[in-house]
Amino acid sequence: MADIERVTTLKIHGVTITNILSTSEHVCEVIKSCAQTQYALRILRAHGLSVSGLHIVFRSVAVAKITYASSVWSGFVIKRDEQRIDAFLRRNKKCGFCQPDLPSFQELCDTVDEQLFAKILHNKHHLLHYLLHSPSAASQSCTTSGEDRIISCFRNTLATLWLLWILTSLLEYYIKTLTDAAM
Repeated sequence: MADIERVTTLKIHGVTITNILSTSEHVCEVIKSCAQTQYALRILRAHGLSVSGLHIVFRSVAVAKITYASSVWSGFVIKRDEQRIDAFLRRNKKCGFCQPDLPSFQELCDTVDEQLFAKILHNKHHLLHYLLHSPSAASQSCTTSGEDRIISCFRNTLATLWLLWILTSLLEYYIKTLTDAAM
C-alpha cells in the first residue's frame, strides 16, 4: 500500500472533484478557461465580428464549458463559487460578449437539467430511461408530484450514479495497481 499515491483531487470526464466532494477547483478551472475565451472574443471583435456573432461564439464556447456535465456537479457548488460564475457572466454581458438576458448560472443548470430530463423521458432506449419509470426507483427517490421535484430528484440520482462510477473506477485502478505491484 505504500506504493499507492494518495491524491486529493480527481479529474474525470473533464470534471474536477476533491476528496471532500468540493467542486471549487473545477469552477476555478472553468472560469480560467472561459477567461481565455474572453480574450479570443476581444480579438474577434477587433477584427470585425458582429455582436450577434460574438454572442454565438460565447454561448457555444463559454456557456458550453460552464454547463458541461453540470447535472452531476452543480449540486456540489457552494454559494461563493456560484457567485463567481455569475460575476463572470455579468462581466461578459457588460463587455457585450453575450446576450444581456443570459440567465444566471443556476438558471442555466436548470435549463440543462430540464433538457436532459426531457430527452431521457421521451427516449425509451436511453440508458437512464428506466430510472424514471421504475416503481422501485420512483419510491426510493421521489414521492411527491411536480416537475421541479422530479427534476431535483433526477439530478440527485445522476450525481449519485456519477459518484458510484468514480468510486468503481478508483477501486478498479487500485486493484490493478496492487496486482501489478504483487507481480
